[in-house]
Amino acid sequence: MKTLNNLPRINTRFLFITRLLYVAIAAVLAGCTTAYQPVKTVNQSVNDAKLIKLVKWELRGRMAIKTDQESVSAYVRWHQQKDQFEFTLTNVLGVTLLTLTFDGQLAELTIDDKNYRDTDPQRLLEDVSGWQIPVDLLPIWVKGLARPQDKTTRTSEGLLTQILPSGSASKWRVDFSGYSREVIGNNNDKQPVSVVLPRQLTIQQNAGATARTFSLKLKVNHWEATAIDE
Repeated sequence: MKTLNNLPRINTRFLFITRLLYVAIAAVLAGCTTAYQPVKTVNQSVNDAKLIKLVKWELRGRMAIKTDQESVSAYVRWHQQKDQFEFTLTNVLGVTLLTLTFDGQLAELTIDDKNYRDTDPQRLLEDVSGWQIPVDLLPIWVKGLARPQDKTTRTSEGLLTQILPSGSASKWRVDFSGYSREVIGNNNDKQPVSVVLPRQLTIQQNAGATARTFSLKLKVNHWEATAIDE
């Protein structure tokens, strides 16, 4: 029987270092979030026209994916240039969990130091990871755009709050909350142009659309709108 005298002593130095580590991690996480001024109103037609021309951009933030089998939360970096992109998920320690790139013709997915290739990035991601992420539509949705044939809901001030896609994408629903105004940089030294972009969106499958459950939540901490196509 163990007594108070023969119980192992707690290493106070270890506890102190551990607490410092937790504080440091918390500070890093807090620093990853960029404060922004929420936008309450927007000229829809003018803003959408600029979003369509926004062909080079990057976002960084947090992404949470939930399926029937798992829940994953990670940092995300998405760099887009026209139809080419690089999508990366990392954990809190900065370790890369997944990288998906597409050069317009060939997609490459890297997971656990293994590389996979396909001409269709959406098919490749689903075949390897099991995630049914609509990769072809994400670059449109994350900018707060809908296709002409899709049903949309907006606030009285013009901000997009929901997209109900049509056709083959009709099983999805996209909800938006929070917008910020970003200045488009490197615009050929012309007068700066600003654009309103979403800060938080949720993509999920409509109830009854499939027996499988899938949802994706994206919280953007930083937008970098680089160039528009004249």
